[in-house]
Amino acid sequence: MVSGDIRDETRQTLTNIMRILEGCGAALADVVKCQVFLADGKDFAAMNEVYAEFFGDAKPARTTVVRLLPSPIKVEIDAVGTGRHRRWLSKLAHGAQRRPNTRSS
Repeated sequence: MVSGDIRDETRQTLTNIMRILEGCGAALADVVKCQVFLADGKDFAAMNEVYAEFFGDAKPARTTVVRLLPSPIKVEIDAVGTGRHRRWLSKLAHGAQRRPNTRSS
């Protein structure tokens, strides 16, 4: 897990998404939609600064939602895109750490 502020977490999460895309033969330019979940709405401006560093002027469609996230996670990002030969979905939470399955059977 990444320790630090919302900028650090957002940067690590987007870096992880970028690496997953590269492993699939895709790039951030192939992302068509992101869904961002923030634990605190006050973090929007700082998260948005880092988001802009990664996507520049060609930002994909985005929804940002404030919701309760497992502590200490501050941001979770879903990225959906298309590549030349495949469709993919990547969901990362706080530095690509997966939450344990807490559902009961």
